[in-house]
Amino acid sequence: MPIAFKCSCGKAYKVPDNAAGKKFKCKACEKPLQVPAPGTKKAKKKVAAEHDPFSMDFGLEDDAAPVALPPRRKKGGESTPKKKKSGASPKTESKKGLYIGIGVVAFLLVGGVGGFFAVQSMNAGAAPAAPVQVQYSTLKHELGGFSIKYPSDWEMKEGGGSGGRPPYASFEDGTAYISIRHNPKGASIGSMASLPSGGPIIPGEQVEEEPPAKSVHEFMAETVYSIDFKDFEELPGKEFKVPYGIGWLSEFTGTEGFGSKKKAYRLTLTGTNFQYNVICKCPSHKWDNYEAIFMEVIKSIGR
Repeated sequence: MPIAFKCSCGKAYKVPDNAAGKKFKCKACEKPLQVPAPGTKKAKKKVAAEHDPFSMDFGLEDDAAPVALPPRRKKGGESTPKKKKSGASPKTESKKGLYIGIGVVAFLLVGGVGGFFAVQSMNAGAAPAAPVQVQYSTLKHELGGFSIKYPSDWEMKEGGGSGGRPPYASFEDGTAYISIRHNPKGASIGSMASLPSGGPIIPGEQVEEEPPAKSVHEFMAETVYSIDFKDFEELPGKEFKVPYGIGWLSEFTGTEGFGSKKKAYRLTLTGTNFQYNVICKCPSHKWDNYEAIFMEVIKSIGR
């Protein structure tokens, strides 16, 4: 609380309480003065004698102002205490952030590895998923003289068999494609292929004949499919029996036009007056999804 007092000349002063005991000269009369201690009887009596004890004025003049005391001089050897820095340094904060980041990464790694093995354990104990059941329908091509199964929800097209057009049928679901087509030119090739080749047959000599379908199958690969499919590659085929007869089956890959790479089954059926070419193809990365369907369709081909 400020200390209020007056000089004998009437000049009023008001100074901070920590200035008690300080000496200075009066600004009005230059008389030496000493700031009284707060709450001294002398100061109280003086104030009580000249002012109303219930007044908030304390008897000071309107122009009274706090005295500006000279700054305290430092003693020799005394140093100003250094201020303590509040908060952690940027270096410490950086280390904390690094440790927190390492902890989070370690937690995620441990949790991820643990979760992976937990899922693997659950999968190992779980029963394998049941294969998707495919419903099939059967097409009987009266003019073509053949029958074939196909997935019921696939789009089916058929035609030919009259007006000089070879009979055909095709099935697709937007990704995979199956077709069976009669090739009249191939029928004559099949007839020639069924004849024994080489020199005259010696009585009693056994002639090992090559399956007629194989010769036609290889001929079609060189003259048709290696042209229609870029980068055409075919695995060795095998004899394959279906209700219609004995044919030759192979598996090949190739790029069709500007599309993606395809993988397919190719079956050739031949006889003295017929030849059918069957193609079952899909994008190579979808092969596992369609291979079983393709084989089911091929095995169903009959009369």
